[in-house]
Amino acid sequence: ALLVPRTPTHIMYSDASYGGLGGWSPDLKFAWRVMHDDLKRMGFRLRPPTLNSINDGLDDNNHLHINPLEFLAVLVNIWISWYCIRTASTSVLGGYVLRAMADNTTAISWLRHAATTDNAVIRHWARLASAMLAKLSSHNTVLDIQHIQGTQNTGADLLSRLENGLVPTLESCIDKCSALKETRIFLLPSRLFYILAERDSSLSTEGLCEEAMTELSIVEPIIMRDGWTRNELRSTLVETCQTRTQSS
Repeated sequence: ALLVPRTPTHIMYSDASYGGLGGWSPDLKFAWRVMHDDLKRMGFRLRPPTLNSINDGLDDNNHLHINPLEFLAVLVNIWISWYCIRTASTSVLGGYVLRAMADNTTAISWLRHAATTDNAVIRHWARLASAMLAKLSSHNTVLDIQHIQGTQNTGADLLSRLENGLVPTLESCIDKCSALKETRIFLLPSRLFYILAERDSSLSTEGLCEEAMTELSIVEPIIMRDGWTRNELRSTLVETCQTRTQSS
């Protein structure tokens, strides 16, 4: 049933800015955001958060351009979907058909044809993405990615952006997009971003990719329980998260 094109069973959205990353899914019921200062602390080579993708320089090799950040947000969504599917109490009849929606055409092309890019960082991240997709396939899951107009990517846009140069609270983002109110807030492990940052700063080998995948299959997010306050929460990154024993 997964060999022919089908309508998606689950959709997820992502977006990035120099202020941060964000993503959510109305079907898998998750939402997350990680802001500029967090990413910089994890080791990512970020430009000032006030820049945008139009007026920045494409020739700055010392900092990540907006396109890799958009690709990074897609990867985080894939990792979360992998967690949600492998820990689900029930399965979907006929398998999962995931659709990743992004408003950056370059990030979309990289997920489809990353082997053709000269960007070593993207090739390293694509290797991890390929490994995660292989893990998803073992759960009867396929993924495709499609473009969405930026004006329609409201929820992810709110989660990833600064507001007048400041980081808005998570609650204020949710208030502006009613669909986000139905999601669970995922507190993401810092180790996830350290692993991705290491792929940015080093020439990874296949062995290192295997080690990274082992870690990514063990670390788990923390899902915020009902009653936890979101009024002061500005990022969903946490330094320590749950781990579990990897099973065969």
